[in-house]
Amino acid sequence: MKLLSLWMIVAAMLWTAPNLYSEDASLKPPESQQAPMPPAGHQLSSVKGVSIVRVDSRDQATTPYISFKRTDFYGRGRITATRLPLSSILLDAAPVDADHLFLNAPLPDGLYNVEISTPRGGNEKMFELLQMSLARSFRVQARVANYDEPVVALRKTADWDKRPLPRVKGVLFDTPIVQFHLFEEVATNAQGHVQIKFKGDMECLAKSGFDEYFGKPVVNQTGIEGLYSFDIALQQASKTADLVAFLKDHGLVFVADNQKKIGVYVEPLR
Repeated sequence: MKLLSLWMIVAAMLWTAPNLYSEDASLKPPESQQAPMPPAGHQLSSVKGVSIVRVDSRDQATTPYISFKRTDFYGRGRITATRLPLSSILLDAAPVDADHLFLNAPLPDGLYNVEISTPRGGNEKMFELLQMSLARSFRVQARVANYDEPVVALRKTADWDKRPLPRVKGVLFDTPIVQFHLFEEVATNAQGHVQIKFKGDMECLAKSGFDEYFGKPVVNQTGIEGLYSFDIALQQASKTADLVAFLKDHGLVFVADNQKKIGVYVEPLR
């Protein structure tokens, strides 16, 4: 009897072992985090005043169109979007001018027609209705919040008044008579020098390609008005670094900083 029981246990192990190996061998990779795309033409929103319909991307008859934040004196508002992704619609529909969309939860792909209308409440109410609709249709929550963006600030130092850049003539009360900006790079000569010519204001100077050098956006925080110019020869191999050193010698420095921006966050519904 004991021998029979032992034989049955061994037989069961031999039978199940190949099946277990087969199941492990057939394991599939994890599925994509992209939310499933709803069928085209299907009405998604069950929120009063909100219509969200996915359209067929192959239909080229209608061009993308968006009209946001149309409110009247009584606070009535309307949002209309045609053939746009939900990410663009959500970012532009925010009640404030948002700078970036952070997708911490998946939104379905595809193009959508969206209409939102409210008898009162203006931009805030329209965005609230869109939030409710996204929560019910796609189980995500959207919110607006501030975030810090790392930037490089162009600022003046105490040496600015001692060795300023040449001031461009033709300026009346610090307001340019003719607004012009120039950042020109002349061909390199035989000695490996490149000629850099600049004419413009500090805002133009900050936007003259330094973001690629620092790897961050460069913002003007000098508070200096008017137009200035310089014309210098730099080594081609290190022209940006030499230009930064030239500006520092003339009282302009680049400092790491943060600037407040507004973002729209999409997160899983809790």
